[in-house]
Amino acid sequence: MKVPDTSKWRGWWKGWYGLIPARFIGKTDPLVGLDIGSRAIKLVQLEQRDQGYRLHRCGLKRLYPGMLDGERSPNKSALVSAIKELFEECGVRVTRVAISISGPSVIIKRIRIPMMAMEEVEQYLVWNSQQYIPYDSDELYLDFHVVPQVNPGRKSTQLDLFLVAAKKDLVEQRRKLVENAGLDPVVCEVDSLALTNMYILTDCPNSHQTVLLVNIGASGMNMAVVRGGKPVLMRDASTGGDRYNDRIRSTLHCSEKRADQVLFSQVEERDFLPLLAEVHEEIGGEIKRTIEYLAETEPGGTMDKVLLCGGYARAPGLVESLSRFLGLPVEHIDPFHGVEVDESGVDRDALYNLAPLAAVGMGLASRRAGDR
Repeated sequence: MKVPDTSKWRGWWKGWYGLIPARFIGKTDPLVGLDIGSRAIKLVQLEQRDQGYRLHRCGLKRLYPGMLDGERSPNKSALVSAIKELFEECGVRVTRVAISISGPSVIIKRIRIPMMAMEEVEQYLVWNSQQYIPYDSDELYLDFHVVPQVNPGRKSTQLDLFLVAAKKDLVEQRRKLVENAGLDPVVCEVDSLALTNMYILTDCPNSHQTVLLVNIGASGMNMAVVRGGKPVLMRDASTGGDRYNDRIRSTLHCSEKRADQVLFSQVEERDFLPLLAEVHEEIGGEIKRTIEYLAETEPGGTMDKVLLCGGYARAPGLVESLSRFLGLPVEHIDPFHGVEVDESGVDRDALYNLAPLAAVGMGLASRRAGDR
């Protein structure tokens, strides 16, 4: 039997240690949240204060369709220029960044293993990862996140945790892209956990509630269930906002860019709205599957509401359609809620348009080097 090389088994929640050579980085040093999506790059810089956070910088750079494909050749990619331009336009001088990944090359599973000391968990998972992840461990970077006990006073014989695996080529492509833009990727995590961090950071006044956070991007959705201020379920789905564009393009015979403009405009072409109902139902179906899975795995748990974010969260009629379909309150989340705004560096009037796109970036910007 091949002995796993545990020296290579290190996670992104630990701050890339094991993925790139370790170097001295202060744990309290601020990081810039950099969310690289298929249609836009989003940047968030927070300043931690005694009573919370202050939004220091925030901005985005739109990408044309297919531009993210250039990530496979980051030295020549226009993405590098786009990232540099975004930092320059926002006036950000900090080069240490927290980034994230998601999609079909990322697997998140909640598992239970025998109770053991934290220092033993890594080696246990190295030896047993193929029980949970259907890939050779040599192809993956792995990490875990422990789920806190609901009743910490009760002695348990099992440890509850999220096991996360990502294909090495995906992680390395993203790392090289960011480094070629002159930045230092210190932390890398999954989008779903970044959503959880954002919610706890900015909008968690009712910690007893169970909420489902849904980030609707162009190529897919990230979902995270948070109960009592703790993550209990994370899941990605391939249904995304591109489905809206496909319906509009096939009806109007227009370009992808024009379809995107039409979707969020107030023009006569909005008579295609009945077509969007089909996509609303697809999105609702994915959300419903997540809620049903939670009910099966967490008996007695009920969902209080669904909170939407992402570039397509404001698709016409989506909130109303999902609320009827799910029988639950559905709202847009404000990732800037309760956060002080530095008006010398942020255009307050622009925050409304930035809000749906900034959720993952906010969660990333709250991270510090070396934390979990």
